[in-house]
Amino acid sequence: ALVDEAFGTSAPRTTTAATTTTSAPGQSEMMSETAFPTTLVMCADDTEMSVLPAQDGAASAGEAAAEAAQDALEAYARPLVRWRVWGKRPAAEVCDPSERPPKRALRDLRAALGHSLSPPERGREVQVTGDGWGGGSGTYGAIVTEADDLTFTVIRTGGWEETHVLREHCIF
Repeated sequence: ALVDEAFGTSAPRTTTAATTTTSAPGQSEMMSETAFPTTLVMCADDTEMSVLPAQDGAASAGEAAAEAAQDALEAYARPLVRWRVWGKRPAAEVCDPSERPPKRALRDLRAALGHSLSPPERGREVQVTGDGWGGGSGTYGAIVTEADDLTFTVIRTGGWEETHVLREHCIF
């Protein structure tokens, strides 16, 4: 008899050979038996459990332990069940048309963004003096694409790059 250090008790132990268990169809893995008279075997999905008795003439204490373990297993072992709760969130509500913001609010929002997407100057040709910011010399032709109170967004005639220039440096 060996002394079990964890519990301070002595219990007869038997050693058995390795056992092959199947965890899934076509797969098997080797499990080494512990030195206890009974072995608790759990399947891969943790839903089926069984107690295997020790082989080759286990002591009567081992048989009693096996029966006690089997009883405990039947009392507490349950298959793993996962519940999915439907309807946690409330159903989506359809917005009533009377609750939608008025169209003028959208116009005010566009105006607050800065550049007007369709200013009255859009599409008009202007002559930009210098670099359009007070520096440089000469003029070049450009077409207005967007505008705000102080600036134009223009595309140079014959080019494709947009640039921003001050209104005060443009001649219509």
